[in-house]
Amino acid sequence: MPEPTLPRLAGSDVSRRDIFRRRLSVPETFHRELAHLPSHQFLRNPSGCAPYLYLVEYVAQMSQSWWAQPASELALFDWGCGKGQVSYLLGKHGFTPTCADVVDGPPEDRRLLDLAGFPMVALDHPYELPFPSDHFHTVVSFGVLEHVPDDRASLKEIYRVLKPEGLFFCFNLPRMGSWIMWMAHGMGNHYHDRLYTSRGTRSLLEKANFTLIDMWRRQLFPKNRVRYPFPHLFERLDQWLCERTPLRYLSTSLEFVACKDPSS
Repeated sequence: MPEPTLPRLAGSDVSRRDIFRRRLSVPETFHRELAHLPSHQFLRNPSGCAPYLYLVEYVAQMSQSWWAQPASELALFDWGCGKGQVSYLLGKHGFTPTCADVVDGPPEDRRLLDLAGFPMVALDHPYELPFPSDHFHTVVSFGVLEHVPDDRASLKEIYRVLKPEGLFFCFNLPRMGSWIMWMAHGMGNHYHDRLYTSRGTRSLLEKANFTLIDMWRRQLFPKNRVRYPFPHLFERLDQWLCERTPLRYLSTSLEFVACKDPSS
């Protein structure tokens, strides 16, 4: 049986590599509004904030090109919105995202959502989402899938709420083989106790009926707590090493974009 063909697969001219080479600046709001919040200091650090800036840029451009519609017309879901930085940045691109997460942190964690005027939907089920089927054009996930109780059930639920051919962006998925994860576990930090391989992730997506569009490795060096000189150039070096050298097998993050196969 021939592989199913998706009309949009060849229809986007957005280059991930071109976007990742751009120089993007930390928003002044992050410096001004988050200075007194220790939990948000990584967003004031250019090295820690850079990946969010270019990954959101990629989501914004890819989504609009994929659907041939402006951001204001697209229903976007920030699954596990955390401290709200992704939703805030997406809002600057013209999206009005639906933000949802479990409620287990102080109100200060939602400071950026409050500034953007985006309410947060509280999730109280291990994987079910309180949204209708075929609802969202795009779902975005930054460091969420590895924390849910049942990643397979969560993927199937994301598949359900996406429109046919809808996009699922999954970033910051911790890799098996990452030297940073190995060091963290050696020091007793098991914040990421579920690690992923490329083959295992492909299998998960296939079982959930997603079609994989792109997958890559990222982040060889720690970013959130380290301030590097010339952070833009250092970020480009990090990306080049993960793209072109065997050091990619020691990188921290596995990331992908997939779409809902309407023929499934």
